Amino acid sequence: MISKETETAVMDFVHERDWDQFHTPANLAKSICIEAAELLECYNGGMIPGTEMKAT
Repeated sequence: MISKETETAVMDFVHERDWDQFHTPANLAKSICIEAAELLECYNGGMIPGTEMKAT
């Protein structure tokens, strides 16, 4: 669960940039998932990028 303080900080950030006109909560959630999937691609080969460690 997101704290009220974090939620307020994010909403202030969005309002300061007038992003409300471009982004709905659903669009933001989808974008977060897409970015997370791209990050996970780095671990797809089983190695952690930039190291010799095997991802678990």
